[in-house]
Amino acid sequence: MDEAENYADFVKTLWEKACSEKIPPICRYFAFYHAFRLDMYPQMEQLFNIDEVAIFIEPLYLVDKVALGYEVDMNKMYKSLVKAMETIPNDWLACHLYLAWRRTIEAYDPETDTDTQIMDKIGERIRSDRDYACFEPIFIGLEAFRMMIKGYHKEAVHLFEKGTALARKHNDLLLVADGLYFLAENIKKEDESRAISLILEHNRIAEEVGYSWTLARSSLVLGRIMINRGEFNAAVEHLLEYSKVIESIGHPAAYSNYSLALAYNLVRDGNSAIRYLETIRERYGIKRYIALFHLQMAFAYMNIGEETLALTNLDTGKQHAIHSGFQSYMNLHQLLEGIFEKERGEFQSATNTLEAILTQLGAEDQLYKCLSLFHLADIEVETYSSESTKNSENWLGRFEKFIEHKDVPGFTAQAKILKAKLLQIQGEREKSQRLVDEVLEVAKSPSMRYLKEMISTHIHKISS
Repeated sequence: MDEAENYADFVKTLWEKACSEKIPPICRYFAFYHAFRLDMYPQMEQLFNIDEVAIFIEPLYLVDKVALGYEVDMNKMYKSLVKAMETIPNDWLACHLYLAWRRTIEAYDPETDTDTQIMDKIGERIRSDRDYACFEPIFIGLEAFRMMIKGYHKEAVHLFEKGTALARKHNDLLLVADGLYFLAENIKKEDESRAISLILEHNRIAEEVGYSWTLARSSLVLGRIMINRGEFNAAVEHLLEYSKVIESIGHPAAYSNYSLALAYNLVRDGNSAIRYLETIRERYGIKRYIALFHLQMAFAYMNIGEETLALTNLDTGKQHAIHSGFQSYMNLHQLLEGIFEKERGEFQSATNTLEAILTQLGAEDQLYKCLSLFHLADIEVETYSSESTKNSENWLGRFEKFIEHKDVPGFTAQAKILKAKLLQIQGEREKSQRLVDEVLEVAKSPSMRYLKEMISTHIHKISS
């Protein structure tokens, strides 16, 4: 390792030796494991085809196929894991293999949510045997991921912080980089500046170890931050950059394309959203993400006026969301259901649905809160009359108050559009025009070009 330029260079050298020299099977296992950690797909493929080591690495090889989105016989994979753990020389190596496999499968197969027996035993071993202490950062990271899936973001942040600190102690830079990425993902909605700071540190470590894919994650996180700020055009650009970079190194962009589809859907470009979602259809075997595919497809079909297809995908998405274990998918389903009801003119049903979701969202769900409040306020403005305001909820006021002290320029501009629309209805055309002019200035920014079309949609609708 001392002679290698960085960790990635070391892994390549180890892989070459494992393929060309006669070394023990366990050494080949570690060569595969290190390539597995860096997503070196061609190297993993070649090592897997060396018969004497295949039994140990087959679980990692198959779970990597799952991560890439290929259809994998899950029973075959689980059997290969059992066989490998029975065959591998000792308990420490069995623990090493299981945690490497579990870190990947946890993200893709909801069936693992109820598979706790082995994890409980590993936890006991970590607490009682110092030789197993090196596994603690991975173990805690898995606990953090489960909290994140369930929507317990505060608990997830605490555990990711703890796991990352332990990874630093063990000088596992890849785990540190992963921990920083997941921390940034979990706090980006509440503490944007810290999230960016964490991603910058993540980038520095990724560059140090030579991990190209994780280095590109900064564009992914920035794209998602831009979505939360209402800067949807900027989000598209960042997410396109991420897809381009990771596809160039052989890593599938399919999962980031969910975020890209959301950004396109938010600017009502359903055709572009569908185009990128179609790249995911080929990688349909990943159980946790099937729900997101259908929900984003539903949103896209709604945007292009294909109501039947939208409703079919919405219903399918709901069924898979229930099975996925992700609370955020259930929230997205309910949000889209409310938006669809609004689009069909079912304003009372839409209000009930959107109002209900607001009571379920946590402090970290800023995006869904902004979108729910926008549509509630739009219904309120659309159905405005001097009499109706007497007993109304004043959703526009609540939307304005919610974003008042937040750095969400896109949503601030959207609230001004609705205010201008209301003022125009009330006959206050000069005041309305002043607000429109303010938003048009904001719309000159490349990050929020969509606002110009939103103005024409909403203001034109009431002046015709």
